[in-house]
Amino acid sequence: MGHQSNTWNLSDQFKQKVLDSFEDGLTAKEVSIKLYDDYLRETGCTLNRNICIGIKFRAGKCIKSNNNHNFSYQRKNKLYEELEGFVLRKCLCCHREQWIEENFRICTTCKQSESFRFASSIL
Repeated sequence: MGHQSNTWNLSDQFKQKVLDSFEDGLTAKEVSIKLYDDYLRETGCTLNRNICIGIKFRAGKCIKSNNNHNFSYQRKNKLYEELEGFVLRKCLCCHREQWIEENFRICTTCKQSESFRFASSIL
């Protein structure tokens, strides 16, 4: 387990320094570099960008994005649904449910693996 910092015991002055730095246009990494020594004196821990983002989030200064994320599995499902000749089934090698060509039982990822190529060369 890593060493956890106590961001809830921070002084209001330090939190305000972080927020002011963000308002000046600095990124979280730049804020963490700038205020590293102050944070070390106050808590005895190192300051990283995630702590700076957490302080900003708890202050209510983070803007939530309303983007509709298009994850890769959604793109893949849509792509394969449009193609004929592919069926959603479990791969006999990795046991994951994937889009596989109708006549095959092993997914392309497993076919490209070193162990599968070695086993097929023996036969």
